[in-house]
Formats: sequence, C-alpha cells, structure tokens
Amino acid sequence: MDARTRTLQALYSKPTDRPPMSFWQHMPAGANLGSACTAEHVRFFSESGVDFIKVMSDGFRAPFDTDSIKLASDWLNLRPLLGANTYTVEMLARTRGIVDALRGETVIHINIFAPLTLIRRVGDARLAEHIAQNPSAVHHALAVLAEEQAYLAERAVTETGADGCVVCFQGAELNRFTREGFLEFVQPYDMRVLDAANRVSELTIAHFCGWDEWKNRLADWRSYPARAVNWAIYVDGMDLPRGRAYFGNKAVFGGFDNRCGHIKGVLSADDKRVVMEETKRIVGDYREATGSTDGLLIGADCSLPSTFDRRRLLWVREALEM
Repeated sequence: MDARTRTLQALYSKPTDRPPMSFWQHMPAGANLGSACTAEHVRFFSESGVDFIKVMSDGFRAPFDTDSIKLASDWLNLRPLLGANTYTVEMLARTRGIVDALRGETVIHINIFAPLTLIRRVGDARLAEHIAQNPSAVHHALAVLAEEQAYLAERAVTETGADGCVVCFQGAELNRFTREGFLEFVQPYDMRVLDAANRVSELTIAHFCGWDEWKNRLADWRSYPARAVNWAIYVDGMDLPRGRAYFGNKAVFGGFDNRCGHIKGVLSADDKRVVMEETKRIVGDYREATGSTDGLLIGADCSLPSTFDRRRLLWVREALEM
C-alpha cells in the first residue's frame, strides 16, 4: 500500500499491510513562519518516513494579542476576525503550501487548538483569577475563540485541500476543573470546534493532551465524536487496546511515550535495536489483545521537540516493515 491508502484504511479501521505511523515535530527556530515553515514540513515528511503529517501551529501563540489581556474585563474586547486574523491567514497559507507540495502522496491534517488551550496563553493563574472575577467575560472570549477555530477548521479542508483536522483538547485534568467546571467552561466550546471539523471531514483526529503530565478524567472526552483518538497513554494509564474499547472502537493513534515536547523512554534511546523492539512490542500487544492491527496508527503521546533527530523515526518504520 502507498502511504495515503494505508493511512485512510487504518483511520477507517480496515486491514492494512502494516500499521501507518506519524509523529508530530515542532519546527526549528527560523522555520516556523512563511515559506520556510512550509518547506520544513515537506522536509520532515521526506526525512522521517512518516505515512501522514500534521500541519503544526508553530510561530503563533494565539489568534489574539495575549499582552492586551490584563483585566478580566479585557476579554470583552475580543471580536472574531475570521479571514482577517493573521493567525488564520498564516495557517491556511501554510496548509495550502504543504497540500500543493505533497498532493496525493499522503494524508494531511491541520492542527486546531481548542478554545481553552488558546485562552490559557495568558497564564493559568491569570485565567483562574479572571474566571473567578468575571466568568461572563471569559465565556465571551471562549465563544469568540471557538468561532475563530471553527472557521479555520472548515476553511482548511474546503479551501486548502487538507484531509481533516487534529483537534487538540485540554481541560479534563483532575486538578484543573471540577466536572461541573469542565461542563461549563470547556466542553461547549470544544464541541463548537469539533462539530465544525466533522462537518467538513470524516477524518478528524481528537488529541487529548497530557498537559504538565497531569492525569485526565478521560470520561469527560469519551463521547467526543472523531474518527481516531490520541491520548497520553503513559500519563492516563490506559494502553492502546484498552483505549480502543473505551473510546467506542475508534481508531487509535500513539504508542510511544513523549510528553508535551519532553522525550521520555524509548524514543530517547540511542540504540536502534531498543527502538525497533519497542515498536514490535506495541504492535504485538495490540494484535494479541484485539486479534488484528485494524485501527492502529503508531505515533506518540504528544509533539516531539524541534531538536529531536527525526532520522530515529526511520527505525520505527523499519521495524513496522519487517
């Protein structure tokens, strides 16, 4: 199978010649904006051996000026800019360039941050203070950010030719919100973005972030509609086979330990044999537990740092092809 066919088959939980693989890597300094960023994504695809790629959001913190938010009432000044937002314009141009360069070779997803992730750019302590002081202002900001990200998700697929979105979620950490807080400040805005992504593509991947290595209430995300799911299996203590059953037999993506840009475990090993053996173990355990490798996509819990030697990923691919 070619990379695109293999990935599509796996996302639909159909048989493949081998599980497809993909890892996400932050772009190095000097290659996180403009044509240099587009070129670096294409270079990553060719050098890493991955079967599909995600367009990273590097180069921007948020689709609003985080420095302008000092008081809780400042959130009320936020207005949706949509097609006039520099963040959105750059992300669409980046995605269009990557699609044009790799058209037909692979499946291309765009990274879409959920509203809570973006609003947290002002700092967790400040956000918590603003929620306590003026919750309606925070709700206003979350609604604006949901509209912005829904617009980006839809345009990325309908205008640039991306295959789908990787929608990245936070907020279910045990020590961040109560269940009631999650239902008030997180889920409604998550769903506005996720619904937009699903309207334009059947290939949405939901990424449930293990931010700061805080354990999540996975039950909060269990009903989120997506074609495939990726979660922090080493933080949340749920491996791929159990996760496949837990999330309703959706395709599952992951296997390697890597937490918010911090390499852990096997991927940090200099020994090719160790990386290859871990790859075989992940696939073997999944096959033994489920009876096949249907619905399995190999990757990591989160994005790799820009300094990671991507040639190591070729060791993963070599093991998958044995």
